[in-house]
Amino acid sequence: MPARNTPPAAVPTLIGERLVLWGRCIRAQRLAQRITARELAERSDLSRATLQRLERGDPGASAAAYFRVLMVLGLRDEAVPSLP
Repeated sequence: MPARNTPPAAVPTLIGERLVLWGRCIRAQRLAQRITARELAERSDLSRATLQRLERGDPGASAAAYFRVLMVLGLRDEAVPSLP
């Protein structure tokens, strides 16, 4: 198992809750689009282990990994609105 970059206790509650919500959205959208975890990991250029961490809302996963998966699933604009 990869080492955590950020211990869970160091993450503010609001951020931790948002990561868990993103993880649930990633999983729900993946299932709704009938994409296997393996396929999504490959399309996102991530390992399956990293994708599993994202779907759990792990704060140790990189922001880039979250955004990459959200983009592949077509959720980027909902998660991160464009700047004016």
